Amino acid sequence: MTSNLPLEALTVEQHTTIIMSRSIVVEWDIKLADFNDLTFEGRTLPEVVEELGWLPLIHRTGYASKNMPTHCMVSDISRRLTALEQKVADMDVGWKKEVAALKEVLKGVATGAELFPLTERVVLIEEHLRHLEEARLQIEEMRARQLEYEALLVKRSDMEQTMREHLQMMESSNEERRRADANDGRATMKKRRRAPKDDGGAAKDPSGTTRTEDATNGGADA
Repeated sequence: MTSNLPLEALTVEQHTTIIMSRSIVVEWDIKLADFNDLTFEGRTLPEVVEELGWLPLIHRTGYASKNMPTHCMVSDISRRLTALEQKVADMDVGWKKEVAALKEVLKGVATGAELFPLTERVVLIEEHLRHLEEARLQIEEMRARQLEYEALLVKRSDMEQTMREHLQMMESSNEERRRADANDGRATMKKRRRAPKDDGGAAKDPSGTTRTEDATNGGADA
């Protein structure tokens, strides 16, 4: 709409019509909130999505649509199934088939409503694996304690063997000492027994010599 009237002569309605007929561009930078700063029921969104069963919670509170699966939901379930697939690699064949079947079902999901029972099944498997992991850790702890106990028994056995060997060495040393003492005692007794005989023979010889010398001396005097 155009008008040849000067602007001062236009009415308020005419001014409004002219303004509304023109395109208005607002140059204003809009800064989106950081994902980590967003909150849901008093918790940050990363805390919510890391919690088991968060999809049913969001669905129950009306924050997700039943009729349209979101990329985030599908991506999260796929990631969790991949993690489960790695965890059950060494487990029962039945669990492997269960996880593989869930991954196939996820490929054919058409609505958001189909994601929730799938998520619940994933949560159940995660809970089951968590209990198995706790049991595995307890078994490993028990095995570690058993190894420590066995090592203690071996150490105790070695100490007992060392004590027995030490006692045997002491007993052998004492026995040798007793034998040496006995031999020394017998040798001393023999010396004591020989001593009087040796003393008696020595007394006779000098007396005999004296008597001979006396007789010789007496003859000489005569």
